[in-house]
Amino acid sequence: MFPLAIPNLEGFDRIMDKIRRGIPCYFENRKEGIAIKYVPPDNREFYAKPKAGKEYRIKRRSKVVMEAYLEGYEITAEEYDNYNLVNMNRSQT
Repeated sequence: MFPLAIPNLEGFDRIMDKIRRGIPCYFENRKEGIAIKYVPPDNREFYAKPKAGKEYRIKRRSKVVMEAYLEGYEITAEEYDNYNLVNMNRSQT
């Protein structure tokens, strides 16, 4: 078996540490174009916001969330809130 490649180990560690400690965090699955939000203490609820579309609840062990962990790209709460708006504006230019 091959070791798992984590492209941004520092980002991965930071995200996982926040989740373990119950601290809200926001991160991105750049490959899929989806921002993820973790909001404790609500039973470890995660929400996803695609570039085009509305926010929805997502399982923490879904492929999209797992890939986002591994990518390790943390974003701010403001970037999450404006995620689909920013990307919609980019597509209009």
